[in-house]
Amino acid sequence: MKFDDIDCHTESYIQKSAKLYWYKRLFEHFHQAGFSNIGSCWSWWAFFFGPEYLLYRKCYVEALFLYIGRGCIMALFPPAIVFIPFVNAFLAPFLIYRRFEHLVDMSYRRAPKNEGARMSIVQHYGGYNTWVVVVVIVCCILVSVFIGMIITLLVLGVAGFRPTELLELLELEIPNFRIWGQLPKLMKSI
Repeated sequence: MKFDDIDCHTESYIQKSAKLYWYKRLFEHFHQAGFSNIGSCWSWWAFFFGPEYLLYRKCYVEALFLYIGRGCIMALFPPAIVFIPFVNAFLAPFLIYRRFEHLVDMSYRRAPKNEGARMSIVQHYGGYNTWVVVVVIVCCILVSVFIGMIITLLVLGVAGFRPTELLELLELEIPNFRIWGQLPKLMKSI
């Protein structure tokens, strides 16, 4: 792949003008240095989200590779979980570049003389997935609610509340009726 290919195809691949400069610099760096200089590239998105960041950038096989690798490493050596985000932060940008390089080569094989067709191929297979962002946000909310429930139960348990006492607490006496006993009648009247 020639250096000019990087410059003209990066915009088709990234499809976000706000990130275009960073990715152009990254791709130029990897084109010149290759894998040997992987330590000089860092992605905070990859550090915090790892494989999900690769899914966002449509690098499905690479994300699967990181998921399986992370699972194997954690199964064999659990304390390595501390180092996994650092590996993700250095490795993910390179994996995105390798996908980009593969797409540009594939576009030259499919349409060697048609620049527009090559750009279209790179644009079709490149870009990003917005559904990944939604899934990650929903998962974070669910995990937060679950952790909040566990903490609440632990705090209540330490405070000496038993589940039966909590149910009795919910059935507070309000003048002339019990909350739970009168609820069906209240719902019918509405």
